[in-house]
Amino acid sequence: MKSPLGLEARLPVIDIIKESAVKMWQQRQQVLQLFLPVILVMTMIDFLNITYFTPDEPVAGELPPVESMAANLLGLLFTLLMATAAHKFTLLDSAYWPRTALHLPGRHEVRYFVRFLQLVVIAVAVVVIASLPSYAIGPPVGDVVQMFGIFFAIYVLARLSVTLPEIALGHRTSLGRAWDMSKNNGGALVLLVVILPVVLTLPVTIMAVFSQDMLVRLIGIAGTYFATLLALIVMSTSYQFLLNFYEPDSPVLKGRNAPANGQDDDDEPPRGPNDEVQEPEGGDDDSEPTPPDNRPENSGQNGRSGSFDA
Repeated sequence: MKSPLGLEARLPVIDIIKESAVKMWQQRQQVLQLFLPVILVMTMIDFLNITYFTPDEPVAGELPPVESMAANLLGLLFTLLMATAAHKFTLLDSAYWPRTALHLPGRHEVRYFVRFLQLVVIAVAVVVIASLPSYAIGPPVGDVVQMFGIFFAIYVLARLSVTLPEIALGHRTSLGRAWDMSKNNGGALVLLVVILPVVLTLPVTIMAVFSQDMLVRLIGIAGTYFATLLALIVMSTSYQFLLNFYEPDSPVLKGRNAPANGQDDDDEPPRGPNDEVQEPEGGDDDSEPTPPDNRPENSGQNGRSGSFDA
């Protein structure tokens, strides 16, 4: 994929991380309003799961308790809600944010989850296919081939995940579009989408799992989700950079054309807080009202960040 000027994008990794962290800090009041309820719920679910439902010494080949599996499923559901809300928080005007990330799931979350499953299946398939020769070759060369397959699966996963934010906004997108958009940025996306989340969440995850102090465990679990939130904002900012570079006139990030919760990209967008319906002068009472195009301009405080606009 090339820009209208025939150029190819290069993701500025450090700048994207910095801008995402600054956005999260500068809009911390909105962050707490949007995400604190769902993070508290997920923290309590994980705390109960780790403390009471998970066996201290799991038996190999034995399924975990039903309570633990139910807690994991609930955690996945709430993580989907937080992920889609995080993408909207990063990319859209505040008029299009959900009131809170703790809401009933809709079509956006379902499609987001389906795309996530597709990516997992593709990554597993890549690992399996790459591992087949390793069994015939045998160690140590076979182990190297298998490790290469794992690394390649991570590379594919990072590139194909770049349009997950687009799905969260309610727009349909293909895997081919994600592959084209992420061309020549596979290494940068591995850093931003895979390695960075691991680096951010690993210390607090260790606190949550291995600490015997209940308060430290709770802080570790909550810290894991705040770190995950930052990683989601980084993914959204990476997508925003690529979209603005290759498709500067795309309606995806334009507030007026952004679907709200439960809407598809072909639905009528909701009205913003400043939209009014005006009757045309001189028209009769049965004429169609026309909303003026007077939405608030995008700003770094209430809408998506504009530092990377092409």
